Amino acid sequence: MKTLSQPSFRVSLTIAICAFLCSCASDNISEWETKNGKYRGAYEGGWWSGKTPNGYGVWYSSDGFVTSGNFVNGKCGPNFTRETPSGDKFVGEMTSDCAAINGTVNYKNGDRYEGALSNGYPSGFGNLSKENGEKYTGNFSQGKYSGTGSLIRPDKSKYVGNFSNGEFSGKGVLTHSNWAYEGDFANNMMNGKGILTSQNFKFIGEFKNNHLYHVSQYSTNGDLLSKGIWKANGSSWEQDTFLKSQAQIDQEARLEAQRKEKEARELEKQKTSESDNFWKAFAKYATCEQFDRARQQCSTAGDYTKCMQIRFSRDFSVKSERSIEISCGYR
Repeated sequence: MKTLSQPSFRVSLTIAICAFLCSCASDNISEWETKNGKYRGAYEGGWWSGKTPNGYGVWYSSDGFVTSGNFVNGKCGPNFTRETPSGDKFVGEMTSDCAAINGTVNYKNGDRYEGALSNGYPSGFGNLSKENGEKYTGNFSQGKYSGTGSLIRPDKSKYVGNFSNGEFSGKGVLTHSNWAYEGDFANNMMNGKGILTSQNFKFIGEFKNNHLYHVSQYSTNGDLLSKGIWKANGSSWEQDTFLKSQAQIDQEARLEAQRKEKEARELEKQKTSESDNFWKAFAKYATCEQFDRARQQCSTAGDYTKCMQIRFSRDFSVKSERSIEISCGYR
């Protein structure tokens, strides 16, 4: 969407104007000041006190825009016309500082817009008719379809619903010559849950990038023909083919659940084994530590064997002294 940019009717217009304007008569190069700021440029028309445009006049901005209408004490208002350097023409309402806010724009390329504008772009509610046959009625944001609206495309297909950044997005209804879809859209395509009705079938379920995905297929009299996953073929859903039944999908899901359950059991078993091995190693280490301390304490005793039985075997009778010595590396 082309913009209908506004000339800078603010302090920035104090810059030097182009050579064309400088060639005009000196009394056409004017400067006046209102509460909106100081304006400078080439103006031809009615004046008030010889200083402020008042009545019908034409304002030639330094950036090539031509604005005409009935000025009131240097301010714009309703019933103004603006022509851009590119050849676009606006007719309608302006703010006091000459910004187009509502009216009709006839673009040089043949497009036509009627409605609200902001910063030179269609913004708010409006109607756009393009040279290629596309027609849109609805909300705009910065020149793009945004919010709710109705679009008729050159191929005569029609979309009614929600738009975002110029694309189908959210809930909507798309109607073609021999089929219609109602449901979710994203990225300008059928994406999400919806119902597609053709001349021979009805598809209910999930769609992906303008193709059948996980849907149930019904005949025109309501009989269920298939339910499952479809394979995208070609550029249209009409070439898509049935890939996998719901029964197969359910069986695969069960097998996958069993596989995950088995993996979880094996992992838990491995963790338990690792934990057991750790505590066994820890117990061996503790046993050897205490056995070594008993050996040191009994080394000076008169009866070493009896001392070991008292100090060690009393608490660790599960193993003989000899087997502990072997296990702890003393033999």
